[in-house]
Amino acid sequence: MRTFRDGEGRGWEVVPGRESWGGVVALFVPRGAEAVVRQVTLDVSSPTEAASRLSGLSDDELRTLLQKSETKNP
Repeated sequence: MRTFRDGEGRGWEVVPGRESWGGVVALFVPRGAEAVVRQVTLDVSSPTEAASRLSGLSDDELRTLLQKSETKNP
């Protein structure tokens, strides 16, 4: 799990997740009640690889992924 702030100063946690069809995503979880969980598909083969990749990204790179993300369907 990584924490970072978006361009507006809101706190986020990002964790790897797996979709039902087997894809691996980055889940962006807001650190406040005003936002919703977001996700973006990652080009990796496992959640372990995703965790390693996410931990190596800079905050700017995480903000870029967050901008590309979509609202997670419940």
